[in-house]
Amino acid sequence: MGVVGLWSGSTACSMPLQTQAANALGHIRSSVTIRGQTLAQDKIRTELVEHLLDVFAHTQDQDTIYAILQDLCTVREITEMSQRLEVARLLSEGASYLDIQEQTGASATTISRVSKCLNYGSGGYGAALGMLCGSQDEER
Repeated sequence: MGVVGLWSGSTACSMPLQTQAANALGHIRSSVTIRGQTLAQDKIRTELVEHLLDVFAHTQDQDTIYAILQDLCTVREITEMSQRLEVARLLSEGASYLDIQEQTGASATTISRVSKCLNYGSGGYGAALGMLCGSQDEER
């Protein structure tokens, strides 16, 4: 199913262009309903972000995901996201900040931010690390 198929019937496809533009410029709803479950919506999770999430959720091929990332992000952004994930992995294994800096080249600020997210964030790093552990177990 193509991206257009994912969005067909969605409110984004049927809403007026002015409404779409307002959402893109930061119009934020207080909640969003996904698959029948109403979730509190933060300031970033707009309807346009939901579309991006749908694309990633429906893309199972790594080469396609990589192509999407190449088109959406700069090389530096992709590299930095990868580095943060590695920092999270090393932190979860108990590595020291100094060891992590030496192994990844990440700054102390980046390591601290990742640590804060691991400890107090929304669970994204934990979910990602769980996926990595699962894929590494499958390779063995």
